[in-house]
Amino acid sequence: LNQENNLNIISKVLLGTLACVPAYDSVFPLGLKEFDISPRCFGINSLISISDDFKDISYREPSRKIMVSNVDFCYPEMKLIDMCCWGLAKSKKESEVN
Repeated sequence: LNQENNLNIISKVLLGTLACVPAYDSVFPLGLKEFDISPRCFGINSLISISDDFKDISYREPSRKIMVSNVDFCYPEMKLIDMCCWGLAKSKKESEVN
């Protein structure tokens, strides 16, 4: 594996276990591009840019909360950012194909 692949795997493990960083897979950086955030590779400068750009987002309880086996569960901020960027990039890719 090359260094970029290693960093992608590390980011995915950190998201899945600690939810402290987004998963820098092949789609997530395209979502960052839509928000004009750079750098778009896993590293401290990218995380600082993400934190700066998303710090003003209001995380209201209903938007973060889901029911899991009759227990309220709130998504961590980095998971929400990951899902937002990934979903935006995925939608854009699909609309370009069609």
